[in-house]
Amino acid sequence: MSTTLKISLPWKTLLKQPKVKKNKLINDKLTEIISNVNALLNSNGGDVVLYTEDGTYSHGDVDDIARRIEQKVGEFTGQITTNKVFNLETITEREITFHVEMLPTFSQPCTVNYNLHIPTETQVALVPPSEKLVMVADIVRGTGRKRKLKDHCVIGQHQRHFVLGETVSLQESKSIQLKKLNDGICDLEKRIKNNKLAHYVAAFANHQGGHIYYGIKTNDDGWNVVEGQTVYDQNKIIKEVGKSIKNMTWPTEYGPPKRGKHWDIFFEPVLGCDGSEQKFVVVVSVAPSPLAVFTEEPESYEVVGGKVIKLDVQDWKKRLCQYRISDRSEASEFVDIQPHVTRCSWSSSHARNEFARISLELLQFLNNGNRSDFLKLLKQLQEGESSCNARIISQCQEAGYRLREGDVL
Repeated sequence: MSTTLKISLPWKTLLKQPKVKKNKLINDKLTEIISNVNALLNSNGGDVVLYTEDGTYSHGDVDDIARRIEQKVGEFTGQITTNKVFNLETITEREITFHVEMLPTFSQPCTVNYNLHIPTETQVALVPPSEKLVMVADIVRGTGRKRKLKDHCVIGQHQRHFVLGETVSLQESKSIQLKKLNDGICDLEKRIKNNKLAHYVAAFANHQGGHIYYGIKTNDDGWNVVEGQTVYDQNKIIKEVGKSIKNMTWPTEYGPPKRGKHWDIFFEPVLGCDGSEQKFVVVVSVAPSPLAVFTEEPESYEVVGGKVIKLDVQDWKKRLCQYRISDRSEASEFVDIQPHVTRCSWSSSHARNEFARISLELLQFLNNGNRSDFLKLLKQLQEGESSCNARIISQCQEAGYRLREGDVL
């Protein structure tokens, strides 16, 4: 049975609001609509019906609404996929119906926002929701980081000597960010938090770790000069920075992030300051995480019992990190296969040698295009007086052959 989700969209009332309030209300409604579309993509498809009780929709209203929604959907599905799975179905004076269809080849989970950041050479970047799932799964599982942990940054191994007005050799990279926050606007801990602290921490954790230096400014000539930050209460800064980091979404496998292990903060005194006011270069260090760290939970939805609910982050990870295969038939069901399967050890050297011998013989037939002899040998191994190992090997080779030929039951 097709799912229908109805959303009130009093478009004319929204447009009459004051500019600032109007933008917020419209964005909130668009967010609700997009979460409903995303939920249908992650479920069995259906219809999203927008209705109004404060007037009627004009042709201009329908065009404006459809354009905004299509742009948002295209951001997390890609425009080509959007054209296939999202269509304006029917229009009346008071209702606009969009049909959402999930294609058999569309891998779950479809995600509105990963809230996942990675570092670049000069900044950190939000992973776009249209990124290939295999690339996102690699970051979530930490596959690439585990291979390169020998090069990762270590907490405490940062530059410690700073002199006011002197240049430093530090350069921004995938493991270093340099910041100078204005003094006097608000407390330093608030400035650090508002300067996208969570984005930098997550990005470094999702790569090879890194250090954020607060108190170093890049001048007009491109030199990085020490200016320092005025610090009134170190404990307050430590507390607020720790709270911000804890509120991020960390892997549940190792519990809440711990200072000294997953992150740390240092106050390095700046030499050469005049008067009684001491300045510091504040360094926030981040260790690489074996699994992905998010600024917030990924935004992905599904329909359960006719209601739209947000996917639990663990369920989302499980779905993301599964591989899917099919028999190339649109009507076929996908089969989920875990990407990491524990391998058995050989029972004996004889079993290993037997496997190598039979596999090589079968492979030679295939490489030479001799499929008839390949199938003949399979039949002999499975129906003759072969050993149990030989029969199992032949069945495995046959399964691989059938899969490559698209002949899967």
